[in-house]
Amino acid sequence: MDYLDGSLYHFRDNVTGLEVDGILEFSGGDYAAIEIKLGFNKVEEAKKNLLKFHNSMNKKTKFVYIIVGIYDIIAKDSETGIYIVPLTSLRP
Repeated sequence: MDYLDGSLYHFRDNVTGLEVDGILEFSGGDYAAIEIKLGFNKVEEAKKNLLKFHNSMNKKTKFVYIIVGIYDIIAKDSETGIYIVPLTSLRP
């Protein structure tokens, strides 16, 4: 995020227990939400959590995505618009 002139945060609502692994805040005020899961078997759970977060915010996320440990491709879920990104695609 330093390269993009932004910041990385963690989100947790102590009242509802809603938690998001990462919030990427960009210099213009836009932000994105990410969940990190080791296995693809947790993607559905991550999607539900990200949608719950997105829908509860007054200012909506620019995009949301899930980083998974093992996955063959970068995909966009057609139903939710959530990106599913393999960890290996984030390397320089």
